[in-house]
Amino acid sequence: EAFHDPFELLTGPVFNENHNLVGMEIVGLTHGWEYKPIPNSYVRAEARVLSNYNQHIFSYKDGPSKIRTELNFGIGLWF
Repeated sequence: EAFHDPFELLTGPVFNENHNLVGMEIVGLTHGWEYKPIPNSYVRAEARVLSNYNQHIFSYKDGPSKIRTELNFGIGLWF
């Protein structure tokens, strides 16, 4: 996935490391896995990594970061 907003229409003003006004640029990768032990249930896992190579827009351990990592787990049952 990719998001590029050079004219800051959706994200508002964002500054790069040199304190220049630039638009938001994010690239991401998502990978998912699903298992159905019985026809009406599932176990699902998903990993996602977002990267912004020239802007520290994420927060990690009380400091700015260029990368955000997410792990999601879920289970479901329907009848």
